[in-house]
Amino acid sequence: MGMKEVTPGLWRIDVNAKVLGKQFRKREDFRGNKRAATERAFEIKKELRERAKVENSSLTLSEMVNFGQALDWYFRVKKDNLVSPSSFERLKSDLGKVKLTEIGRKFKEYWLCLRRTRSRQTGDFLSNSTVNHYTVMAKAALNMCMKDGLIENNPLRHIEILKVTPRDIYLSELDRQRLLNVIDREARHLSAIVRFALAVPCRKAELVNLRREDLDMINCAIRVRHKNAKGDNGSWKPIPPGWLTQYFQSLPNETEYLFYRQDRQGKYKWLGNFRRSWSRCLRLAGIPDFHFHDTRHISASDLLNSGNPEQLVCQIAGWKSGNMIRQYYHKDGLRAVQNVVFAGRKVDAPGRLVEAAVS
Repeated sequence: MGMKEVTPGLWRIDVNAKVLGKQFRKREDFRGNKRAATERAFEIKKELRERAKVENSSLTLSEMVNFGQALDWYFRVKKDNLVSPSSFERLKSDLGKVKLTEIGRKFKEYWLCLRRTRSRQTGDFLSNSTVNHYTVMAKAALNMCMKDGLIENNPLRHIEILKVTPRDIYLSELDRQRLLNVIDREARHLSAIVRFALAVPCRKAELVNLRREDLDMINCAIRVRHKNAKGDNGSWKPIPPGWLTQYFQSLPNETEYLFYRQDRQGKYKWLGNFRRSWSRCLRLAGIPDFHFHDTRHISASDLLNSGNPEQLVCQIAGWKSGNMIRQYYHKDGLRAVQNVVFAGRKVDAPGRLVEAAVS
């Protein structure tokens, strides 16, 4: 999406939208301020997606011959609830032209290739969970087509769903304080975003894209807009009291981002992907095998252990159900040990145990 001010108050908007592997483009001249032009650009992008939906809705039973058409059929129903839209688009791009009569063999080869593929972000092999995104989506698309009578059977029914072992990562209070001390000393531009992530369940991409207009100090909340959230599922995040409240109250006027960095000339910049600084701080703090995304599971667990209802935590984290909580929730085992009541003892008052009468 490009936007250029041709003359004062006149903006040339150029929007490209890739939908289901097909490119859609529109150019338009718009008169107004920068904010209004940006909003118009997003409206154009939405219009292009609606146009794509209309073009992809004309499928008839006799026309379904390739896997891409099966994915289009699935997209019409599930477009607002796709777990990973980027994975869907890649699947359509890679296998969309494969004939349905050949998809069983071709997808098996594709599945084996995915298991040997390395992530561009981490350099590690794709996780089982990531590979499963493609498998589950492909199976679901063909199941829907089979249910609607477009195909006789699902050729992917025997493709394996890989076992996923959730990361059981939790930082003790000592580890957290040691990490924060290192960050405050070595990478102060990460102090606020790390403290926020350890207190409120968020995704990294959500936090780095938060802007000043997303801040609501009256209600002590931050709005994650749909366009910045995974699966276009926006949410509101509470601002923890204390250090972070003071941070947002004293936000410099020169920055449009809530979390920012300063260059050597003192100019305020977008925080971006801070992987190098983050990895260095973890190494200095002596904390191995800890991902920034792990803070999301830690903060959600802390909110639950503090007595917040599961539904409330799901809403804040942006989870549609409690399945993710049940998968990543780190129960406070020590608190359970402290609150257990053995036979022969009873609770006399909150926090006070007395010996039970023995006959």
